[in-house]
Amino acid sequence: MDVVFSELTVWHWVGLALILLAFEMMLGTFDLLWIAIAAATAAVYSLIAPDSMALWQYQVGVFTVASVIFLALGRRISMKLRNPPSTHPELNERNTSMVGKTAIVMSVFQGGFGRVKINDSEWRAQTDATTEFAIGDTVEITGVEGATVKVKSV
Repeated sequence: MDVVFSELTVWHWVGLALILLAFEMMLGTFDLLWIAIAAATAAVYSLIAPDSMALWQYQVGVFTVASVIFLALGRRISMKLRNPPSTHPELNERNTSMVGKTAIVMSVFQGGFGRVKINDSEWRAQTDATTEFAIGDTVEITGVEGATVKVKSV
């Protein structure tokens, strides 16, 4: 085993980096990219390190430490690239976009529940049991829970 590793050169690390990059291009996970960069770092280390410090143990140590560091930092970077903050967080979220809008009471509230008209559709509405609304009153939507809107008087 020692014979195989005693001859690690720059080209071994470059070859490993290229193989990892090829697999990364096939998989597209970004994880192998950071490990390939660590292999390139080990190649640079083996190129510039003095002969006494370029032993295979040191090269593997540099590769291991660089892999952990680059993988940890790379995951943070790639997560930001994959999930950028939305400029329109309420886009396609009909329920959350209704909060703050007004509705018209369509039925008498009983036990805290009734019906309201929002734009062109009727919704089940909930309010606290003490508030009473007359048909035609305007109410404000304070939240949405499933298919029920929560309302309060304007």
